[in-house]
Amino acid sequence: MEQDFIREAAERLVQLAVTFQNDGPRFSQAQLEYKQADPQPHEAVQRLVTALTAGDRSLEELGESLLAVRAIDEALHEESGIRAPRHARRVMFGGQAYYLHRRLCPTRRKQADRIETYLRHHRVFPEQICGYRIRIARADRLFQQQLRERDAGALKVAIAHFNDAALVETESVRGGFVAKGLSQPAARQAALDNLLDRARTERVNILVLPELTVTPELRDGLKRRLERHAHPDLVAVLAGSFHELDQGKLWNRAVLLNGIGEPVHVHDKFTRFGDDDDPLGIEMIATGDTIPLLSTSLGLVATPICKDFMHEGVQIAQLWKEVGADWFLVCSMSNAKTMRGHRARAGEMSRTHGSMCAVANQVDPDDPMPGFILGTDENHCDLDYLAVDVAWSGNG
Repeated sequence: MEQDFIREAAERLVQLAVTFQNDGPRFSQAQLEYKQADPQPHEAVQRLVTALTAGDRSLEELGESLLAVRAIDEALHEESGIRAPRHARRVMFGGQAYYLHRRLCPTRRKQADRIETYLRHHRVFPEQICGYRIRIARADRLFQQQLRERDAGALKVAIAHFNDAALVETESVRGGFVAKGLSQPAARQAALDNLLDRARTERVNILVLPELTVTPELRDGLKRRLERHAHPDLVAVLAGSFHELDQGKLWNRAVLLNGIGEPVHVHDKFTRFGDDDDPLGIEMIATGDTIPLLSTSLGLVATPICKDFMHEGVQIAQLWKEVGADWFLVCSMSNAKTMRGHRARAGEMSRTHGSMCAVANQVDPDDPMPGFILGTDENHCDLDYLAVDVAWSGNG
C-alpha cells in the first residue's frame, strides 16, 4: 500500500477513536449498530479490509462506524498486508495532538464502553494527559537491530538489588534531602562487575537496576565496560538512577543503555519521594511535566522511577491507564507499603493492556520487600537477583 494511504488511514482511525470515546451517546448507538451488522461483524470487517487493501473502497466510504474502526485497525496491521511501522504516529485532530501506536500483541480484552474493545492492534491516546506531555522517541537502528536478533519467543529479563556495603549518602537541604553519593563506591563497582558477569553467563537480554544505586560516575564506568566487552545477548541495561546536576537543576535520572553502552533513553523522575512527615523530608529534585517513552520492536517502553509508577494519586493512575505501555522497566527504592503499590499498578497494567512490568527495588532493610517481574506470571526477587523468560513477539 502507498504511504499516503497509511498516513490517511492512521489519521482517520484517530479521528474515529477520539470521536467515539468523547461522545458517549454516539458510541452507545454505534455499539448497537455493530452488534446488528449483517453479515456478522467479523465477516463484515474482513470484507471491508479486503476492499480497502484492494483499493475498491475509500476511507470516506466506510463512514463513521465501529465496523470502520475495526477495518482500519486491521488494515493498518502488518498481517493485513500493510507493513505499517511500529513507531508512534502523531496525529492532530480537533486542535489537539494524539498518538497512534501499534500494540505489541493484539488485545483480546473487552472493556465495556471503551473504544479499546474495537482496537485490537493499536492504541490511541492524547499527547497531553492530566497536565503531563507525552513524548515518544523512536529507538535508534542499532538498538532495534539488537532486539530483532533475539529469539521472537521470549526475552530473558533480570532485576537485581545490591547487598553490598555501599549506602546512599544524603545531605539535608531546605527541609528535604539530596543524594550526594555512595559511602563505598568501590564496593558498588565490584557488585556491578559481578552482576554483569552473571547476566552474561545466564544470557540475560534486559537488566534492570534499582533507584539511587548507580551514580553518574559508576554509570560512566558501566558504559565503558559495555563498550569494551559487548555481549551479543545483552540488549539493554536500565542503569538504576541517581541524583545528578544538569543545566543548573538536580534531577533523579535513569538512563537506559544499549548492549554497547550507548544511551538510548533518559527518564527524569517527575514525582518526588517524601513529605513533611518523613524523617528525610522531601526529595529536593527538579520535576518536569514531560513523560518520555521509547518506541521499539518490543512495543512502547516506559522507564518510570518509583513513585512515577505507583503513586496513588488520580493523575498518575489516569496517565498510565491512558498510555498503557507494553513494557514498564521500573527502578525503585521502596519499603513494603510502596512495593504493594507497585504490585497493584503492575497488575492493573497487565490486566488492562497486557503490559510486562519489571520492578528492581533497593529494599528498605527495616521493612524489606524485594522487586518482581510480572509477565504472564508474577515472579518475586527473593534473593539479590532474578532472571525470568518473558514471552513477546519481536516481528515488528
